[in-house]
Amino acid sequence: MRTTLFVLIAAASLAFAGCKKKPNVDDLTKIKTEACACADKPCAEKIDKQMEKLLDGLDEKDLDDKATSVVMDIAMCLAKQGVH
Repeated sequence: MRTTLFVLIAAASLAFAGCKKKPNVDDLTKIKTEACACADKPCAEKIDKQMEKLLDGLDEKDLDDKATSVVMDIAMCLAKQGVH
């Protein structure tokens, strides 16, 4: 019984290990709106941290064209305030 439970837990862990949560384009669009509304660097830095948290662990290949476009727009708005 314990062995069966262990095998099931191990299989579930392996199944979910490869799954990456793709960012929601609506969430990215909300961050874009906030980033482009920032009037100073502290505001932009706060938004930058939100974006980092949302995209943590993802590669460019994990983003579709729409999400990539929104991320680029966010970066442009943050750059205007002096944030990388």
